[in-house]
Amino acid sequence: MAKTTGLFGYVSAKADPVILGLWQGLLSGEKSLDTGIIPFERQDGLPQLVSAGKVMGFSGFLVGAPFEEQILALSDEAADEHTKQIGSAGAARITGGARVSSQNFSWAAAMAAITANYPRIWRKRAAIFGYGMQAASAAYGLRTRGAEISYAEDLFVCRRFIVPSIPAPPAQADIVVCAPGRSGAVGAPPEGMLSKGALLVDFSIGKEAGSPAARAALEAGAVLVDGRRMLLARCAPEFEFLTGRMLGMDSISRVLKNL
Repeated sequence: MAKTTGLFGYVSAKADPVILGLWQGLLSGEKSLDTGIIPFERQDGLPQLVSAGKVMGFSGFLVGAPFEEQILALSDEAADEHTKQIGSAGAARITGGARVSSQNFSWAAAMAAITANYPRIWRKRAAIFGYGMQAASAAYGLRTRGAEISYAEDLFVCRRFIVPSIPAPPAQADIVVCAPGRSGAVGAPPEGMLSKGALLVDFSIGKEAGSPAARAALEAGAVLVDGRRMLLARCAPEFEFLTGRMLGMDSISRVLKNL
């Protein structure tokens, strides 16, 4: 089998050690791949980085905050209609050293994790806290499954998925999404918003247990979907998109377990 060559970049204001470690482990463990991933921590300059990546033979980029919307604007195409609707992407593939195609895998991963634990979401009230691609992806996925999004903290998400925008969060919600805030951290929902049997979607992927959102779910008796489940669900299709190689969930789980 021919080997896939060419480096991958991971561009973000602050590289997440779990995501970086997962990809380093997966790339090094595949004998059919002759490649690696390099983190680029920066606040701006994405157009220059993508241009340089084409010249240097990069195969693509993983993209983190705050570049998920910008990478889509810089791409020659969105890989599917879902990515266009969400307006942001987390992976960009470079083909022929020139053409850039971007895709959002977060929305489907989030919905796979959510529906496995909370299958009936039709007409459930949802509130979304946090900013960027994860918040937008959750909003899009929930709306496509018939949930009623009553509040979104991010004005971009508000304008895209709620008409009219809601100025304040509801007192209670059936589904609460906690995505990364402007600082990059995932916070907890307002006190009293969760009740027994509600669903909390916590995008935290750190190894330590007991994030503020997870503690709030535990105290309220709510169902918890954590960020590692969503990362696991999105990694396989993201890996195939960027490398052309398929990975089993067992392979990804083994690497993720050690991070």
